[in-house]
Amino acid sequence: MHVVKPTRLKGIVLTIFNNKHILIFFILIVWPVIVFAAAKTIDTPGTWSDTGIWVGGIPGSTGDDVTLTNSLGTVTVTSDVTITTLGIGHNNVLTINSGVTMTIDNTDLTALSGGNGGTINVIGDLVINGDLILLQGNVLNVTGTLTVNGSITVEVGTDLNISGSMNVTGDFTGDNDTDFDVSGTVTIGGNLHTEGGSELIGSGTVTVGGCTGHNPVCNDSQLPIKILYFEAIVISEKCAVELNWATVEEENFDYFSVERSVDGINYSKIGEVKGNGWSQEIITYFFTDVTPVAGRAYYRLKSIDFDGYVEYHRIEKVDYTGYIKLFSVYPNPVINGDFKINLSRNPEGVGKLVLLNVLGREVYSLSLKPGVLEYNIFDFIQKGLFYLRVDLSGVETYTEKVLVK
Repeated sequence: MHVVKPTRLKGIVLTIFNNKHILIFFILIVWPVIVFAAAKTIDTPGTWSDTGIWVGGIPGSTGDDVTLTNSLGTVTVTSDVTITTLGIGHNNVLTINSGVTMTIDNTDLTALSGGNGGTINVIGDLVINGDLILLQGNVLNVTGTLTVNGSITVEVGTDLNISGSMNVTGDFTGDNDTDFDVSGTVTIGGNLHTEGGSELIGSGTVTVGGCTGHNPVCNDSQLPIKILYFEAIVISEKCAVELNWATVEEENFDYFSVERSVDGINYSKIGEVKGNGWSQEIITYFFTDVTPVAGRAYYRLKSIDFDGYVEYHRIEKVDYTGYIKLFSVYPNPVINGDFKINLSRNPEGVGKLVLLNVLGREVYSLSLKPGVLEYNIFDFIQKGLFYLRVDLSGVETYTEKVLVK
């Protein structure tokens, strides 16, 4: 028997006796690399789990490197997935839905890179075991949780909107015009460095291990208001969602705009609450959404100062399963002839909105449009009590009193 002396490979001692054993060695060591290091490409917008959008097959497990073709559109992740690397490509949108976790597991290389003009919407959870790179003009929206077990590097003109939670174990390095809008929490274990033109707005919490560069986070600047808490609660017996919050400090503050969203990204105003201007005490506020939407909804506060400065604050989400009122009128009573009508669901087919006086005569009407949930009426000069009626396809009719002063 011919014996070859031991050979060391990556800490493994291997004794080779003949050519047959050499073949076995390569099968054991090389074959797993061929199986698991697979390149996958998405070239069509759609849902991640849809096999029709993939070139090279849908990713099966850790070890797949995924790339989105430039300018393909929006890809939505609707179930838990784990991959090795992800390149979003230019001008694309990646959305991770609520209740979904995407894990990108690569500690040796960049785990996730966003192409120029790309958008990442983290409504659920995104866990990156590696580094995140955002190229020029990227937008990162986090209403859920982003965890980066590595560092983040962003190029010129990147916008980060963090109303949820962002946790980074390494450094955050931003180029010129890096804009932070933080109404949630940001924790950076390493150093935070940004260049000229970068801004920080919002009333959230930013905790960093160190600060360098042209960095507004390093400055102890005074924000116009400080939110103590914000909560959204379903009140089943009232068929409504009640919002409660409090400030501990107000400076030059005018009012709150209360906003609602069904996807955690696109918000519309549903009400307004007047502020107190100047205060160093705890002031409580509340607002009731009397036309909540069915299923999950997101609520946020937008604060506006007397000089027009705007801040967005933390987001609360609720799941509503009770009775759904079709529409609401705001404000009611109407003061200056302008008011808004919000529908709680999308009208299907033919719909009509009619305003009647106390004699039952029609004084105003408009047609409802599919997909449109908000309608504005301006300069309604008649005064008194009116009845607002909404007819849907001639089958459902809903009426509410409106007082115009």
